[in-house]
Amino acid sequence: MPSLNRLTAFVARVLCAAQKFDGVEIDQALICDSVSWLLENQRQDGAFPEVKDIIHKSMMVGFL
Repeated sequence: MPSLNRLTAFVARVLCAAQKFDGVEIDQALICDSVSWLLENQRQDGAFPEVKDIIHKSMMVGFL
């Protein structure tokens, strides 16, 4: 089952890409907070452990 880590990384990547389009304004702090959360949960060996599962499976449409 995909984890919250993977979904967070995916959304952060999409938000970064979306900023390139005219008229799209995304709060940079939201992206930074997401990346910081990922880094805080990264293990010493570089892996990202499963912190939590995604509760609402409807959020996974098109992600699998």
